[in-house]
Amino acid sequence: MLPVRPRSAEIDPYVRTPESDRLNNTTARPVEISFLKPPSPNMRRFAYGWRPLVQVSQFWGLGAGVQYRGTYPLAGKERKGMVKIWPQVLFSEGNDPDVSYFLADHEPSNLRALNGIDYDLSASEEYLKGYLINWSARAQKQLGVDQIDLQASFSDPDDLLRPRSRRLTVGAKGRFLVSDRARTRYTSSLHLRDMLSVYWHLEGASDWYRYALFVETGVDDDGPYTANRMSMDLALGMPIGPFTGSVRLFFGGGEPDVLSPDKRFRFGGVSLEEQWNDTAYRTVEGLFEEPFRDAPWVAFGAPGPVAYMRQTEPYARNGHIHHDTDAHAHRNGDMDIHPDEENLPFAATEMTAFSARLLTPRLRGPAFLRPLRLELFMGIGHVGDLNEEERDERRKRTLMDAGIGVRYDLNRLRGFDRWIRQSDILSDLVLVARFPLWANDYEYADSDAPFAFRWLLGVQLDRLPWD
Repeated sequence: MLPVRPRSAEIDPYVRTPESDRLNNTTARPVEISFLKPPSPNMRRFAYGWRPLVQVSQFWGLGAGVQYRGTYPLAGKERKGMVKIWPQVLFSEGNDPDVSYFLADHEPSNLRALNGIDYDLSASEEYLKGYLINWSARAQKQLGVDQIDLQASFSDPDDLLRPRSRRLTVGAKGRFLVSDRARTRYTSSLHLRDMLSVYWHLEGASDWYRYALFVETGVDDDGPYTANRMSMDLALGMPIGPFTGSVRLFFGGGEPDVLSPDKRFRFGGVSLEEQWNDTAYRTVEGLFEEPFRDAPWVAFGAPGPVAYMRQTEPYARNGHIHHDTDAHAHRNGDMDIHPDEENLPFAATEMTAFSARLLTPRLRGPAFLRPLRLELFMGIGHVGDLNEEERDERRKRTLMDAGIGVRYDLNRLRGFDRWIRQSDILSDLVLVARFPLWANDYEYADSDAPFAFRWLLGVQLDRLPWD
């Protein structure tokens, strides 16, 4: 008989027996919480780290909130959460900042106070049931867009002991635009559609190759568009003395004419859906009133020429393309001027793309220079979804470019790991500047000659194993 009533109990407190989940070994759930520190691996406790966050957006004002991350390594458990408030939207019943002029097609009809509350909640766990199974669920509301993602991935546990990985992922997602603030011109969210879809993704990689097959099908919640598309991607790398060379071939095809604009393929980049879903890209884009014009900020991804990433549809032009901006004239009292309607970045429902690249070794010297690498690149892209009339109108069906670039991988910055592991923006962030000095369709690239100074700055969303 115990002298006093027990307050708690713990099984195997000295961690002497093998077990995959020790969180249920105590009467109370063991939790470790830290501030401004990433969660550290702990076999006996679920570790959480939280921090405040601040964000600025031209169409939402100043936002503030909190973010947390939690992890338990033995069972592969991860938890993430974020709550953010946009006071200017919340306390003005959704009317401020004023976006009526920037709306794409109509006056605002659903600007509400609750639009000023954003959230992002996700959870994932791993199980070993013959295959290594990882499931994840995520619900988020970001800048007027609600999105739910469910997925499960299956991989061979033997691959953990080999220099290769193979993974099959199946998932479903739904997206709904709940505020007209998401339909402001010149932003990625303008082209998002209310969509329900399911997808299948097979990927394999080793130190010097990667292949990926992707299939998706889905329908627009209220419209003519679909998510029916597929893609194949093959990349090969090779050491060339101290340099790293690589070639990459990509094919993407979707349902002609009705493939949703946010799911279409882009030379050198990613779809508008993937672009908007990246926290780093979306955050920087929000700093500008017209990001396509005010900042050469892009999301690099697929192979192909990058010189045309900031151009807009339609591709058929008889002269130079001008990114007209009349918002400044409007604010000066000229109500008859309206922004350019043709603000959809150039994309295709069917394309074939190829790229070749040569990377220098990482620089030696001060720690802040070691994440830096230089590159030579060239890209070729072929548009495959043109009818006869469009073929006659377009000057070139095959686009090409070549140039030099600079890459900076923040994950390799010594002493910065603490902040990278806490932030959705900094995690896996690779900043890239590319200078496509030659372009075969130079007029479409807004130049007067094939050789000219052009530049793009952005984030690399699709990284290869040898990067």
